[in-house]
Amino acid sequence: MVVTDRQVNLVEEGIDCAVRAAKIPDDSTLIARHIANVHWLTGASPDYLKRHGTPTTLADLERHDCIRFISPSSGRTVDWHFEQEGECISYVPRGRVGVTSLE
Repeated sequence: MVVTDRQVNLVEEGIDCAVRAAKIPDDSTLIARHIANVHWLTGASPDYLKRHGTPTTLADLERHDCIRFISPSSGRTVDWHFEQEGECISYVPRGRVGVTSLE
């Protein structure tokens, strides 16, 4: 069993089965089944919010120190996605800490 945030090539790496929290491209030769929806949340500790204030808009996040997820595949910060008035808005988080594993 391999646990990784990196998008592996199942055939090249000899992996029989994978659980991915991602959309499989339409041109993929993989056989995929939808098993669940993933819902992300944006959170902060009560102490952090007490010291820095609670953001109420995406613009407010600009003054906050966010923890960034850095894609192991690309080395780039992964955008955060929010739904605002039925529209999907992408936001590139800023912060001093970046992680390459969701664990």
